[in-house]
Amino acid sequence: MKKNKTIFFVVVLAFILIVYIYYRLNILTYFPLFEKIPQLIPKISCEIKGNKWIYCNSHQPCGCMTVYKDGGKQCISGKDCTSNQCTVNSKDLPNKDGFYVGKCPHDSDFGCGEAIIENGKISRDERNCVY
Repeated sequence: MKKNKTIFFVVVLAFILIVYIYYRLNILTYFPLFEKIPQLIPKISCEIKGNKWIYCNSHQPCGCMTVYKDGGKQCISGKDCTSNQCTVNSKDLPNKDGFYVGKCPHDSDFGCGEAIIENGKISRDERNCVY
């Protein structure tokens, strides 16, 4: 087992050394694959954490979108959700007592078209916003 760890460490170290040498010698134009390494690191880091890497258009990355495991769970306040946000949309109506029951968002891509509720009452309403 120790031998496998040593081999893995040597391979990783050799890879890092090769990338460093190519950067220092500025010969990346000869190896287009190495040009993409800095762009891939944030994406890989994002996806390793279980999140989604999103693009604004087909080539321009927007960033890392957090995915919440309790997405869709019913809530009445942000403290009920890992995102610290409890949301309702324009289709959700208050109950007979005037309180809303919302849902925890599935990911960090929320805001426009939704309202944030705290203790069953709307605290920030963006259900009528326009993109």
